[in-house]
Amino acid sequence: DIGTGAGFPGIPLKIIFPELKVTLVDSVGKKIAFVEKAVQELGLKNVTCIADRAEKLHKNKTKYDIAVARAVSALDKLVPLLSPLLNKDGVIIASKGPKAHEELGSVNSSIKTQFAKIILPNNKGERILLTLKGNN
Repeated sequence: DIGTGAGFPGIPLKIIFPELKVTLVDSVGKKIAFVEKAVQELGLKNVTCIADRAEKLHKNKTKYDIAVARAVSALDKLVPLLSPLLNKDGVIIASKGPKAHEELGSVNSSIKTQFAKIILPNNKGERILLTLKGNN
């Protein structure tokens, strides 16, 4: 979960799917301190919290099956940032706003995409979940 902030969506995903190994990443130390405390209080296992920029994750050589990102960056920056972190068949799930389709024009055409449109309650807007799978 890149740019986890207060642990969303990483912590809810871990609660729903307890078998997952989850890594929560945020460049802001206070946010990571909060999610570390939340993980401890919830008794969640196999959760790693990292206070660092996503760019620096490349040095640890860990490969992931899924990278999720919400409000981190435009797709043209997000895809090259996250792709090297993924296993061969890994996917990126990006939560984007209503202009997500416009951002796709800047993404490599060999990357396969799927869309899921989510309307948030109380007319707070819509989110589009993009699943991107490339040739890693």
